[in-house]
Amino acid sequence: MKSEKKLAIYDTTLRDGNQALGISLSLSDKLRIATRLSEAGFQYLEGGWPNPTNAVDTEFFKAATKLKLSSKLAVFGSTKRPHTTCGEDQFLTMLIKSGAPVATIFGKTWDLHVEKVLRFSLQQNLDIIGDTVSCLKKHMDEVFYDAEHFSTATSTIPDTRSKRSPRRRPRARTASSCATRTAACCPTNSSGSGARFRPRYRARWAFTRTTTPGAPTPTAFLR
Repeated sequence: MKSEKKLAIYDTTLRDGNQALGISLSLSDKLRIATRLSEAGFQYLEGGWPNPTNAVDTEFFKAATKLKLSSKLAVFGSTKRPHTTCGEDQFLTMLIKSGAPVATIFGKTWDLHVEKVLRFSLQQNLDIIGDTVSCLKKHMDEVFYDAEHFSTATSTIPDTRSKRSPRRRPRARTASSCATRTAACCPTNSSGSGARFRPRYRARWAFTRTTTPGAPTPTAFLR
């Protein structure tokens, strides 16, 4: 008998939806929407990005504890800043203090951003991802890694059989080795369906599983 596959839906209405043109959700709006989404059966709700400049999202996680939601709340944020420790990074500290059981962090996946914009090495980028995931795992049940600009990054990479391509793959491998449960392969600012990017995703994770002995096999989805 074939094992049944389970489908979990991760809803981003409370954060991504709040970025739509003309939309600005208040705290009461977010609490009402969270309640309805939970009643509808969504397994994960991304509540927002608590930080010093976002009072609504910061307060949301405090107020949401009183709602008795059946869904798991996820807090959204970025990897730690370069040249700081996790404990020194104020934004990362606020993710931990949110009390959410799940964290979703986005990191740099496109080499152009790492080397040309942020101007640090690929190894430094891997260290930042690894340190951040490891830190959050100490405080949360699950950590999801959001591979920002995944489709653009992989579209500029030679075929997976090329000798050059392994240089581009360690982001997923680092996140996996640090016990990230899920990697979101994001077609940021790209057009096309998820089917278009699925072969690239499969190739990257196939490489990850074969080069990181003992690492958990992530469940990945396309955004």
